[in-house]
Amino acid sequence: MMFRLFVFVIFVVFGSLPAAAQVQLGSFDQFQTRFGTLAKFDQGNSEVITFNGQQIALEGDYYYEILGAWGLADADHDWALVQGFHGGNMCGRGVTVLRISATGVTVMGELGTCTWQPHDIRVYHDAFEMDTWEDTFRVDYITYRFDATGASATRHEGAFAGAPMAGAGPDVTRWLGVHFGQIVEDAGERARFLSIMSQEELESLVVNIAVGGSFERQGDWLLAAGCMAHACNTNGAVVGIRISTGEPRAIIHSIGSDRWLVSDMFGETTSDPVWGQWVTQHGAAL
Repeated sequence: MMFRLFVFVIFVVFGSLPAAAQVQLGSFDQFQTRFGTLAKFDQGNSEVITFNGQQIALEGDYYYEILGAWGLADADHDWALVQGFHGGNMCGRGVTVLRISATGVTVMGELGTCTWQPHDIRVYHDAFEMDTWEDTFRVDYITYRFDATGASATRHEGAFAGAPMAGAGPDVTRWLGVHFGQIVEDAGERARFLSIMSQEELESLVVNIAVGGSFERQGDWLLAAGCMAHACNTNGAVVGIRISTGEPRAIIHSIGSDRWLVSDMFGETTSDPVWGQWVTQHGAAL
């Protein structure tokens, strides 16, 4: 069941000074701004977005979500975000930025297809900025700016490696029930797995464990297994972290065109019954 929050709870009006905020985007059928109402309407195999009953000129043949709106108290306009989807599991259109005032709606621009939703926004009197992560690890990000001159994008590179390695005991057990892709957003966990593989291999590991991939505890191990989205019958991975020592292990496995199982192993290869059983159970090979 989907619960939709009331509009007046989510709309954010900042003070007169430029403001920044980490955002939790919503999903709304209707949204009240200071200048009128955004709403979406079903067209059978697609949806349209309207403002005060007038359709906004957005790309057709999509289903849409209204994500939220923000404004400065003394500004003569608000900013709103909407996003289109195909209705399947493919990437839809990027987030579209709308400038809303007493005279109507201006479509300011759109982020690229398969772009992550923004995690930070900044509202100015003359501009709207938002940051979106560029990679799974939430290290690199892009700042998109929309103003009267148009739209621009600035890329920012973070530090992927170089942090102290995460340790043993509670440094490991804190991840019980958490997806592997989430734990390597932590710089210390990236350092742990970079001790047994390259950055490229770690990126491949995240892709190959995307479906499933949450940690459970078995004995002295935290273990996870999963597969590649849309390729679960051919590509997968298993990972483990020994609780008492913090030792990481990983296997990426795939079935080639010749139907032979190929496994790339990372970390210690000495026998361990718990690890060995986990690997066998989840279709990899030692």
